[in-house]
Amino acid sequence: MTERLSFIVHVSNLKPRHPAAIIAFGAMLGIVGLSVAETSPAWGTAEQGAPLSQVVTETAARLVVSTTPAAQTVSPLPAEAVSETSSSELIAALTTRLQWVGSLDSATSEWSPAINAAVKNFQEKQGLKKSGTADATTVTALIKVAGDGTIDPRCLQAGVRLCVDKSQKVTRYVKDGVVLRVMDTNIGPEKGDKNFKRYSSTREGVSKIGGKQVHSVSTLYGYSMPYWMQFDGGIGFHFSKYFSQTGYKDTSMGCTTLRSKADAKWLYKNTPKGTKVVVYS
Repeated sequence: MTERLSFIVHVSNLKPRHPAAIIAFGAMLGIVGLSVAETSPAWGTAEQGAPLSQVVTETAARLVVSTTPAAQTVSPLPAEAVSETSSSELIAALTTRLQWVGSLDSATSEWSPAINAAVKNFQEKQGLKKSGTADATTVTALIKVAGDGTIDPRCLQAGVRLCVDKSQKVTRYVKDGVVLRVMDTNIGPEKGDKNFKRYSSTREGVSKIGGKQVHSVSTLYGYSMPYWMQFDGGIGFHFSKYFSQTGYKDTSMGCTTLRSKADAKWLYKNTPKGTKVVVYS
């Protein structure tokens, strides 16, 4: 990590499934610390409006963010191509935003194949050519989708929130304002049927987890829906084998489907009935 970045991640030896997270507000040196556990891409944020920083997969880490405005400033990313020959500052600006949108585990100022894979993941989600090259078109889209690295303030309230970002196509598991897990998610088409008939849209708003079922089958489509968790009429979370195999080639039929079966199982295990779900774009 270089001095140009506005955050420092200290990786610990904690194991996956370590108790969720401890928020520690440092009284010395104006430092705010967040201890973040759990695996899959995981993020932490100190407060509403603070940039997010993702934790390396299969580790636990503590995000340390200085409260001074200068340290919170992230280098700007111009709408131009970025490659391995670009400056370390540009690479850091690119990877920070790839991290913000859930495509990269940790920001860096040094180019690696992981960056190409992250760019390809972002391109796939946005319907761009999956080249893995951060060309001007891709970078322009990334600037728009990443924004300033913040999430919907409704996600930062006390307790657990499942936050579905339709523009970034991820679900964030947030507990007491700290994002513990980020999961690739597919959604329904925007011109879906509001009455939940064939190929419904995924409606925005706040709902609650209702019924849960480990082994479920859609009565409308006859489609297997492992780790089903309903939250809005006939819409819910579940693992999708089709999504896992084909990626974002198609939309879901309206549900917030998860690409990883491990993510779906973890989410099911750690989400009690009544948990609030925030869907936004």
